[in-house]
Amino acid sequence: MKNFSKGMGVLLVAALAIGINIVGFQRVKRNQHAQKIEQVATTIISQQKQLADLEKTVASAYTNNEQVFLKPTLTNEDVNKMEASVTRLRVSAEDFGIQAKDLPTEAKDIAQEKANLQKKVQRIADQAKMQSEVARLFINETINWETVENDVIIGPKVTEQQISEVSQKVQKFEQSAWQANLVEYLSFAEAQVKRIEELRTAFAEMLVEGNITEAATYDRYYSVSESLSQVRNPDVKAELLEQLETISQQLGMGSVY
Repeated sequence: MKNFSKGMGVLLVAALAIGINIVGFQRVKRNQHAQKIEQVATTIISQQKQLADLEKTVASAYTNNEQVFLKPTLTNEDVNKMEASVTRLRVSAEDFGIQAKDLPTEAKDIAQEKANLQKKVQRIADQAKMQSEVARLFINETINWETVENDVIIGPKVTEQQISEVSQKVQKFEQSAWQANLVEYLSFAEAQVKRIEELRTAFAEMLVEGNITEAATYDRYYSVSESLSQVRNPDVKAELLEQLETISQQLGMGSVY
């Protein structure tokens, strides 16, 4: 009987010890959870300032407060940094590893602000990418996107199909002064490519295997000469001038150089 009582006493003490440990563990766990929630709230507050700073960064990507034209100094690296900064903002319960019910109420407002900011940054990225695609049609080092200047020079291998594909992408953007300027630059590209193709067609008819044909009349010679003088790409112009020189010599017009 003594041994039984003694055994029961040991079990009781062990049960109490386990109970105390469980209670203690739960208390520690609750404290850790409360601390985590506090840390989340602190992070949320700090990110409000980050959002405000990012809003300023986004605004600074444009030439003025109307946010229509990108600054010419904006680089792809600048855009990538903006995208990365917005992505790093933590606003959801999943981001913090907590349940949705424990997320501070301020987080909802910040989540909306982040979503709005992501749209703005994406718009900047889309504009910058579109400008690059249009710029690749020309050989100019820089293009004035804010004020259209008809000084662009088409690339030597640009085709009407390429211009058409770029044009379709530009048309998907919301109408604005910026989009209208891109459309105008594309019209310059179309005109230059059309002129070059028409000249190549004319020379193919006027010159066969190095000899002039009946199509090489004086009137047509003067017409292609005038058109050729307006070709801007130096490489294409040199190529076509060689053919014009051959025609000129055989027509007895002398050298075009």
